[in-house]
Amino acid sequence: MSDWNLAAEAMLEHDLTVAECRLYVALMRELLGWKKREDRLGEHLLRRTAHLDGRSFKRARTRLVDRGLIDFQPGTVGRGHRSLYRLRLENPALQRVLENPAPERVFGPENPAEIPAENPALLTDKTPPQSGYALVASSKEQQQTVDLEGEPTPEERERTAELLRRASQGFYSIDEATR
Repeated sequence: MSDWNLAAEAMLEHDLTVAECRLYVALMRELLGWKKREDRLGEHLLRRTAHLDGRSFKRARTRLVDRGLIDFQPGTVGRGHRSLYRLRLENPALQRVLENPAPERVFGPENPAEIPAENPALLTDKTPPQSGYALVASSKEQQQTVDLEGEPTPEERERTAELLRRASQGFYSIDEATR
C-alpha cells in the first residue's frame, strides 16, 4: 500500500475536526514523497497551506500528536530552525487493514468468456438442435419459434442456424431451448 493510501486510511480511522483534517492533509502534501515521511517545516508554510490561524493551527497540531497520527519536535528560535514533523503510518488500526486484505476472487474452471450464455458469439459453433427440440427466440419486435418433431427438414435446420447466428450477433435472445 502506498504512503498516500496509508495516510488516508489513518485519517479515516479517526474522527478528525475540520482543522485537524486540513492540517493533516497539508502535512501529507508537504511530507510524503519518495521514501520520505518526515521533514523540517516552518509553521508559516503549514499555516498557509492548511488555511489555519495560529491558535487553530496549534490546537489541531496538539490533537494530531495526541491521537498518534504525527510526531512533532519543535525547532529552536530563529530563522531556519524549523520544527520536525513526521507522519506516523505504523498505526495498529492500519496494521489490521494490511493484515486482512480483501479476499481473492475465485473463478470456476472455465473463463466466463468461454460460456455461451456470457458470450453469444460462441453459439455459432453449436450445431442446430436435432430431433425433438423447440427453440424460442425473441427480439423487441417479434418472437420466432422452431419446433423440431422428428427429423428436421433442411429448411428447419437453416432457419434454426439463422436464429442462432442472429442471436450471436445480438439481434435475438434465446428464450428457451427444450427437448
